[in-house]
Amino acid sequence: MDSIKFCQVDTPRGIIFYCYVSEHESIEDIKLQAQNVLRKCAKQTGHTHVPVVLALLHDSGEVGKIMSEIDIIEKLSPQEGELYGKIASIHRERRIEALKEEIKQALLQRNFVTTFPGDALPSRLTQIASFIFEKIYSKVLPFPFDNYRSSRTNAAVTPVLTIFKMA
Repeated sequence: MDSIKFCQVDTPRGIIFYCYVSEHESIEDIKLQAQNVLRKCAKQTGHTHVPVVLALLHDSGEVGKIMSEIDIIEKLSPQEGELYGKIASIHRERRIEALKEEIKQALLQRNFVTTFPGDALPSRLTQIASFIFEKIYSKVLPFPFDNYRSSRTNAAVTPVLTIFKMA
């Protein structure tokens, strides 16, 4: 990413997209199509790889049902809201928790797509992000600390810590 320069240490340098995949779709076909799209986008920008990860959330059949239930509850008329208010809000909260659990389970399937070959990637999302970061941003960006010390805490002992990399 030679043409991209970053000035701030807190400038985002990559992104993770979470994408819903219907239970009726073949996850392997979707992964191939997604990787082709990412590679095409990278090529159009003049790069081999881009700092993008697609986390595909393959539905087991429950996510769509839960989301439709939540949608129905949220669209209750004012009269229905008065009639079912407390029960509906309790059910909505339960369905939101169930949705979070289903998404968590979908992430555990580890259907991640990048421009890198799948066999070269680690299996966990944070490790994939670190791998991509190290491959794309090869130069280290120094991050200065002020060496501030107080009676309650100690700041960093070294004046410079290299935790960010950049091109």
